[in-house]
Amino acid sequence: MHRLLKRQLQRYLGKDFEPDAALLPFLEAIGGYYQEIEQERVLLENALAVNSDELNAVNEQLRTQNAELTRTMLNTLSDGVYATDLHGHLTFMNSAAEHILGYSEHELIGRNIHGVIHHRHPDGGEFLAERCPLLSVYRDGASVEGESHFIDRDGRFVPVSYRSRPLVQDAAVVGSLVSFQDITLQQASEAKIRLQQAALDSAANMIVISSVGGIIEYVNPSFCAITGYRADEMVGQHTRILSSGLQDREFYQTLWRTILSGRVWENELINRRKNGELYTEQMTITPIKTDGEVSHFVAIKRDITEESQIRTRLKLVSMAVDSINQGIIITSAPSPDRVPTIEHVNDGFTRMTGYRAEELIGRPTRDLLSGERTDVGKLEALRAAMRQGEDFTIEVVYYRRDGSAFDVELQAAPVRDNEGVLTHYIGVYSDISVRRQAEAALREAHDQALTASRMKSEFLSTMSHEIRTPMNGVIGMTDLLLDTPLDSEQKEFAGAVRDSAQALLTIINDILDFSKVEAGKMEIEVTDFSPVRLVEGVAELLAVKAREKKISLMTFIEPSLAPMLRGDPTRLRQVLLNLLSNAVKFTDKGEVVMCAVRDEATGMVRFQIRDSGIGMSPEIQARLFQSFTQADSSTTRKYGGTGLGLAISKQLVELMGGRIGVTSAEGEGSTFWFTLPYQSSDAPMPEIMSHRELSNLRVLVVDDQHTDREILSRYIRSWGMSCDAAASGREGIELMQQAQVDGCQYDIAILDYAMPGMDGIEMGRALQANPAFSQTRLVMLTGYDQRHLFEEAKLAGFSVCMTKPVRQSELHDALAQEVNGHLVEATVPKTREEVAPLADVAASEVERKIILLVEDNPVNQRLAQHHLAKMGYTVHTVNNGAEGVEAAKTVPYSVILMDCQMPVMDGFEATRAIRIAEQGESRRPIIAMTANAMQGDRERCLDAGMDDYISKPINPQRVSEVLARWMSPREESEHLDLKNLEDLFGDKAATCELLEVFHSSTADILRRLPMAIAQQQAESVRSMAHEVRGTCGNLGLRRMAEVAGAIEADAPKAQWDSAANAADKLQRLFASVEQDIVQFRGNSP
Repeated sequence: MHRLLKRQLQRYLGKDFEPDAALLPFLEAIGGYYQEIEQERVLLENALAVNSDELNAVNEQLRTQNAELTRTMLNTLSDGVYATDLHGHLTFMNSAAEHILGYSEHELIGRNIHGVIHHRHPDGGEFLAERCPLLSVYRDGASVEGESHFIDRDGRFVPVSYRSRPLVQDAAVVGSLVSFQDITLQQASEAKIRLQQAALDSAANMIVISSVGGIIEYVNPSFCAITGYRADEMVGQHTRILSSGLQDREFYQTLWRTILSGRVWENELINRRKNGELYTEQMTITPIKTDGEVSHFVAIKRDITEESQIRTRLKLVSMAVDSINQGIIITSAPSPDRVPTIEHVNDGFTRMTGYRAEELIGRPTRDLLSGERTDVGKLEALRAAMRQGEDFTIEVVYYRRDGSAFDVELQAAPVRDNEGVLTHYIGVYSDISVRRQAEAALREAHDQALTASRMKSEFLSTMSHEIRTPMNGVIGMTDLLLDTPLDSEQKEFAGAVRDSAQALLTIINDILDFSKVEAGKMEIEVTDFSPVRLVEGVAELLAVKAREKKISLMTFIEPSLAPMLRGDPTRLRQVLLNLLSNAVKFTDKGEVVMCAVRDEATGMVRFQIRDSGIGMSPEIQARLFQSFTQADSSTTRKYGGTGLGLAISKQLVELMGGRIGVTSAEGEGSTFWFTLPYQSSDAPMPEIMSHRELSNLRVLVVDDQHTDREILSRYIRSWGMSCDAAASGREGIELMQQAQVDGCQYDIAILDYAMPGMDGIEMGRALQANPAFSQTRLVMLTGYDQRHLFEEAKLAGFSVCMTKPVRQSELHDALAQEVNGHLVEATVPKTREEVAPLADVAASEVERKIILLVEDNPVNQRLAQHHLAKMGYTVHTVNNGAEGVEAAKTVPYSVILMDCQMPVMDGFEATRAIRIAEQGESRRPIIAMTANAMQGDRERCLDAGMDDYISKPINPQRVSEVLARWMSPREESEHLDLKNLEDLFGDKAATCELLEVFHSSTADILRRLPMAIAQQQAESVRSMAHEVRGTCGNLGLRRMAEVAGAIEADAPKAQWDSAANAADKLQRLFASVEQDIVQFRGNSP
């Protein structure tokens, strides 16, 4: 059985198939057929092999013939052709390619063609093969075409257009065939065409090409931009589409005759834009000939509308220039080899100089500048400015035709061409001879005014001293008289004398302040201050007077206002005191309210004083802030005053950068206001209120004055409490009863005393009588000075009695103490007669303390002796500065009180002499006592070497305070306020870290300081002392800061003994501070 048949049967019937004997003959017969077919297949394969060899031979011959024919055909092409294999190696290159690239075929066969002719960009950058589009056919099998550059044998870049096709064999890419053309000439031609088209398109002038019949065939973009027509709207139209109709028939006939004859036509005409607007154009029409005949016209047109208008304006300007009185001259620009010459002058210049125009044209400008009065320096400055091409204004001397000189102001400006090159100068001359005369007169008047002002200031200073000196005696002696036993009538008379003297002193101060502001010598300081303290403090000063007049005086400081501001609190207090004093003065009944709020519109702080006084008419308001002006003569008689208060207030507010104003109606009161640009301060706020919690309490305010209710309610709500208000006692009781019904009784009730119907005492008694209101604590407010009222209020159940105007802090703390169940003592207001006690000076501090008084006025001597003796001091008196210097040499006075203006030797000279004599010794405090009050007096005293300043008339309280400061014992120890530092820096860790830095740095300086002093290194000592003074001052170490400051002052003066003593003292003080630091460090976690 044939093997193929057996395998087929086993495939279908299984490998274990064995045929039955009955089937064997049949299967053998079939196997025979298989054998025959196999023999025939072998014969056929042999025959096919013979035919295939013959066919391959024939095909090879044909391929060889075709290759030769193809090469011949490719070499006849003008395009370059080359072929590559899959690796980019060259397999063929035709003759055109050899010619374009400069290589022969045999030079490149087998080489990577990209690496030879296509490996670099024209800019020098490398052309990577993976980015080459010619080679992408290997990858993508698709044809590509484009433009690029090939590199020829000489390294030149040849611009080419190419097409790369894949070579495919047996359905597989085997290489590429690239054909290309050298497009150098084509690119040049295209560039030329583009350039020509760009020239037409970018020409600023309009260009129109039309047929000989006037039909438009081309317009450039400038034409479209100027006329408003699109190109497609114009092509095919006749040129008459632009006609304005303003030129006559003969104009156009002349135009057409000229151009049809082959000649160029040039003129101006008026045409019309697409929007109907007229414009003027300068047009040149040139005929174009073809085969000797005119076939087209080219019109070059320029819009000269603006130029035409300018020409018209220039004519007008020229006429105007010739008609003005000022001289105008146009000169050539200066250059290294020539001076400016005159090219044009106007009629004004010829009138000014006496020359005719033709006499000036072409002459150098220097001819008119040379003469006896010529300022060579100014002349050189003029020439330098012209060489630089600058604008300049200068005053020089010119000379007329007759040789006379006159002063002119020359304003000169350069003229440049479109490239910015200086071509001309235009000068405008003004004869200022008259002005010079006026200026000379003005200078003389100004000098006289300055002299008068200086004399006035000196007069005021002198008069201040002369008036204040006897005034010091009047006030001082009156105060002493009032301290002696007097009967009521004597006390009244003496009080009247004192009040009159104080009033006179106020007038003097007003005049001096006004003079300082007027002279520009008033200085504004910038420091941190509390607006609450300042405003409430001003109100307290006038509270007694308000109570005497039985008018309500209240203050309101908006709770949202920054607690600390930066500005000049002294001048602010002066303005507020002026305005509030006026308000109280001109109000006989009702109320006066002073407020401070933030103006949301401007961000400024707005201060406002509102009264219910006499008011003012619009006429009076218009002149209210003028100097020496009052409402009218009747108020002068009734109320008195200098009329300077409001003028000074206005000047001070404006000096501080603010505005002031008033609104008023006659008989209805006035509201004065001013705004100031105060900024919030980060300075620590003085603790004016306790930190007790008041939130969630219910408070009832009962006051018949609407303003008082509103102010108290706003304060109370700002502290987190809820507040209701009633306008009368009965209404207040009704609210109390309703609150009881609602189950939410009031914790505190604030009652005004003076209310119509039921006053505060009566309401308090009514509440006290009702057990339901026993838990409500009562606070009494009164605007009157009635001491018996406080005892009566306590009996009526009030635990707190306060006098208006009530301070925020007092009200807050009173409510807080009420909540905590503490009884607050009644606040008893001071009367005018009550005098604050003098500053306490301990007996141990004044014991054996001798004061030298240097004063020439006998009354003032006696007055000062009396006051100082009452304070417990021993006083030695001398009559002038020279005697004071001698006395200071013999006795170690603790303090020297020095008058400034004295005969023989004044206080300034005496102080300087004492300071010179003190070198190397301890410095004694010298305190100025002077009647001078002008700006700079205090600074002059300190510059002379004085330590402090007291202005006359002498205030015993002020004297006591100053002496207490300078006579206090100087302990050789210093201590840190650790609690304050911890509050300031937030926690103990931060404070401890700060103290460690201070300790290490200060210890290092104090270690090096004695050596630097011994070596007399002035700058080093001054620098170290300055650093210690700054750090100690920041930490509140006042004694150490003072001693370091003394060393800092001694170093530049070479006072080395004094510096060494101070350094020892500084070491001792630092030792006690070190103990504080060690103790604090031990208590820190």
